[in-house]
Amino acid sequence: MYPDGLFNMLQFIESGVRDAKLIIEDFTWIKVSDRIPTDDERYLCFDGTIYIANIAWEDDQGCKVWISHDGWQCKPTHWMRLPMPPK
Repeated sequence: MYPDGLFNMLQFIESGVRDAKLIIEDFTWIKVSDRIPTDDERYLCFDGTIYIANIAWEDDQGCKVWISHDGWQCKPTHWMRLPMPPK
C-alpha cells in the first residue's frame, strides 16, 4: 500500500484534475443545437463573430430569443459562459 503522505498527495492531484475538467467544460464552445443555457445570464456567443448576448424570452414556438449586448436579436451557433471578473 501507499504511505499516508503519498496517498494524500494522490488524492490532492486527483481533486485538482477533477477541478480542471470542470473549468475546461465551463469555457468550451457549446453548439446551440446541442444545448442552450437555462440561466438568464450573459454569454459569449459566436455566429461568425464573437459577441456577448443573453436569452431574453421565448417566442411563440417556444424557441429562445437571444439579444446581443447592443440590443439586436441574434442567432448564435455556439455559446459559452463568461469568465468570472478578476478579483
